[in-house]
Amino acid sequence: MADHRNREENGEPAWDDWDLGFRCSIESSGLPPRGAVTQINAQNWPGPWVDENDVPFPTKRRVWRRETDLTTPLEVVTTWFEGSEIQLGALVADNLREDVMRTFYTYRDLESTTVADIPPTDLA
Repeated sequence: MADHRNREENGEPAWDDWDLGFRCSIESSGLPPRGAVTQINAQNWPGPWVDENDVPFPTKRRVWRRETDLTTPLEVVTTWFEGSEIQLGALVADNLREDVMRTFYTYRDLESTTVADIPPTDLA
């Protein structure tokens, strides 16, 4: 905090010149008094900040994560992948290409080539 005066010497705006809605320099008396700012936690939570959702989030079921198919031969996976319209970009490292192709192969029943084609779900 002691370097705020050096900012003025370097031609940068002093803290007083910043438009923050209140004065914020060490010398100013415009800062909120100690204790005026309250941290929000579980004990003093003010309640929802958004309207209640008409359809509550499902709590009885969860996302079912599939195990990546490692039993299908790589040749079969590669043939399926080449027949699909999925393209891997340059950012997929060579050592991860097989894992990525197998992940897509595991979810091949979705028959989607874009995010827009994936069936909607209420699970996140």
